[in-house]
Amino acid sequence: MPVYATAADFTDPPENIESQIRLASSLVDDATMTAFYSVDATGVPTNEDIRARFKAAVVAQVGYWAELGINPVLGVAGIDSEKVATSKSIGGASISYESGERASLAKSNALGVLGPDALTVLGHLIKGPVVVRG
Repeated sequence: MPVYATAADFTDPPENIESQIRLASSLVDDATMTAFYSVDATGVPTNEDIRARFKAAVVAQVGYWAELGINPVLGVAGIDSEKVATSKSIGGASISYESGERASLAKSNALGVLGPDALTVLGHLIKGPVVVRG
């Protein structure tokens, strides 16, 4: 499976950057499944613009996971459950929390889909039509 970025492409890479790059590259592959482009022997696009878009999408995806506090290598085990305050009162000094299941669900959904910046970078490569010939 091709990878589209290296640890050197990140200013502050996480510990498991190589694994995250592989996972993000896989998501880019899935998203661009119907795009037409030439590849080299390793499966990397030969077109410089497409190669740059794939790299930028991988970098954006790893950043997206970091922003959400997700360690995608651990799957759902890498998602921290956060309590969310649902109500507060000052006079009685009470705070009610929800279990954080909604936030955890949103984060678990983010494990298997590209974030908004990665989708934007890929642009037409993920929105193109499927062409059947023959």
